[in-house]
Amino acid sequence: MLPALAYNMMNKLKENFEKIHLNIGEVYITQEPLVIWTILGSCISVVFYNKRLQTGGICHAQLPEKRRHHESCMKTCPVKCSGKGVDSERFKFVTCSTQYMLEQFNLFGIQNEEIEVKLFGGANVFQTNGNVKTVGSQNLEAAMNFIQKHDLNLVSKYIGGKRGITIYFHSHTGKVFLKKHLNSPVT
Repeated sequence: MLPALAYNMMNKLKENFEKIHLNIGEVYITQEPLVIWTILGSCISVVFYNKRLQTGGICHAQLPEKRRHHESCMKTCPVKCSGKGVDSERFKFVTCSTQYMLEQFNLFGIQNEEIEVKLFGGANVFQTNGNVKTVGSQNLEAAMNFIQKHDLNLVSKYIGGKRGITIYFHSHTGKVFLKKHLNSPVT
């Protein structure tokens, strides 16, 4: 639970701007001041922010990558994932949604080294046996590989655990507030 002062500040900040709910498989990129919120369990959100242009982007990805005929998405991207073809589910995948966000930021004239990245989610909300990789850990691995491959600046993260979170992304400042789900796991 957030301390009362932090909670009151978060609510005050949220009240001043339009609020957008981000669903699974969605990406939102904007230069308008908004509060974009989403609920995460094993899914992850990757947040991009550029201070110079006050541009923010966020995704809510459910799975690490799309696979076609035993070939990973990263071997076929950006053609299959970037929106050049019609695929209504492409943003469900970490690799596709982050690739799309990076392309859009680059189109604004934002260089990779100017992008601040924050990473959230990837909890282990389902019981697993032994050494099985959880969906959450696979999502986090895909995101970290993407961040490293493109030399992006990871400035903060709140990842893993066994409980879900709700995050509130302020698109014009890059700030992210989070609320931990303490009473019951997300299913």
